[in-house]
Amino acid sequence: VGCEESIFLGELGKKVTVLEMKPELCRDAPFLHHEAVLLEMERLGITARTGMRCTGILPDGVTAEQDGKEIKLPADTVIIAAGLAPKLDEAESFRSCAPEFWKIGDCRQARNVRLAIHEGYDAGSYIE
Repeated sequence: VGCEESIFLGELGKKVTVLEMKPELCRDAPFLHHEAVLLEMERLGITARTGMRCTGILPDGVTAEQDGKEIKLPADTVIIAAGLAPKLDEAESFRSCAPEFWKIGDCRQARNVRLAIHEGYDAGSYIE
């Protein structure tokens, strides 16, 4: 999501730097999507800094840690794309609202839209 947002901002003419804690960008993406995202980021001149953890947001930038060293990076806008977690208890609170109850998409487990659509199709195929 962070890489895709960087592409959107890059297309608006913004200078973008992506900080990623992991050693590579969008590693969970399907291969062709992964390659397309990286090519688009390169085309737009988006800077990627991997193995770096944001430790603070300041009025004029961010502080980050890389290899045990704290650095400051200038920024006028900061977007946090730090992952998702399902709200299992909230989803379960709706179980008694209908005779049949299916958890699909992000309320089951935070993933991508393709899997949510597949789960929705599966749930819909059981409706009589």
